[in-house]
Amino acid sequence: MSDREALEEVKQKIALSVDEELFWAAANLLQAEEHLLRTISESPPEFLDDLKHLVASIRSKRVKLMKMIGMSNPFGEVWCVAKHIISASYRVMEASEKCLVHIKDTHMARELSTVARELEELILLYYVRLIERMAKEGEKSEKMFTRS
Repeated sequence: MSDREALEEVKQKIALSVDEELFWAAANLLQAEEHLLRTISESPPEFLDDLKHLVASIRSKRVKLMKMIGMSNPFGEVWCVAKHIISASYRVMEASEKCLVHIKDTHMARELSTVARELEELILLYYVRLIERMAKEGEKSEKMFTRS
């Protein structure tokens, strides 16, 4: 049975797996971080300490959720790749919703929803496996995935 078939079988048994729920929770926290970081530049100085604390708190919770679904930070750039894929998946899903609700383009909404789901599967199926393999390879893999 292929990875995709196995994933589809599990999806038929439950609507959203715990990993998928945690994936979307991490995506939402990532977006909250980005919104707060944009807010900092427009905020009065007396609010900056509270905003910085809020960003740090949200970030630590997002990191914790990402680790719970197997996304540790073993080798430099790989962590950032996962974060960007999660963010992209969230934004594509948001675009899908806008196409459906505001533009009334169901075809585009479906296409975008499929892309978001495929990005999610990249993380949940392949990224975690990559990290496990890299951990086994150790130093050799680390050199492949970090900047010089």
